[in-house]
Order: sequence, then structure tokens, then C-alpha cells
Amino acid sequence: MQWDPVIKNFEQHWKALQDRKKEDVAEVPKITKSLGIMKWTEAFTDFLSKTIGVRTIPLAYVVREEVNVPTTAPALLRGKSYSEKTWFC
Repeated sequence: MQWDPVIKNFEQHWKALQDRKKEDVAEVPKITKSLGIMKWTEAFTDFLSKTIGVRTIPLAYVVREEVNVPTTAPALLRGKSYSEKTWFC
């Protein structure tokens, strides 16, 4: 792999994730009369995307719209260490 720009770009993203991990974690949304189950699922998905887990990845990978994970990874963007399509959305 090339150091510039792929690995350099990955290093910037990794540092950003580590910085987000150090931030205070927001409180998990609770189901209330004003926050029904349907709105709660949206709020919880948003909470997961903002929360960084122990392995320094957003917890949003736990939930996804598609039940079956594709067998092949999507193609990476040119000169980037990531693809346009995410695995967890």
C-alpha cells in the first residue's frame, strides 16, 4: 500500500476515532411517553453511531438495515482507505 494518501488518510481517521472515544459518552435514550418506541429506535441508532466502542469503532455496526452481510466488501474509493458504502447502515 502507498503511504500517501491511503495510509496517511487512515491514520488521520484513526486518530479522530481515538479522540472521539475519549469524549464523554452520551446517555442511552430511554423510552418515555414523549419518546415512543419508533422514535426511540431512531434515537438509539443515532446514539450508537456517536458512541465509540472498546475496539475503537462506532457501535453502529451492531444494527443494520440488511440482515445478510454481503460476502464481498465494497470497492474502496480511489486513494482512500474506505468505500462509499458502509457495512453498518
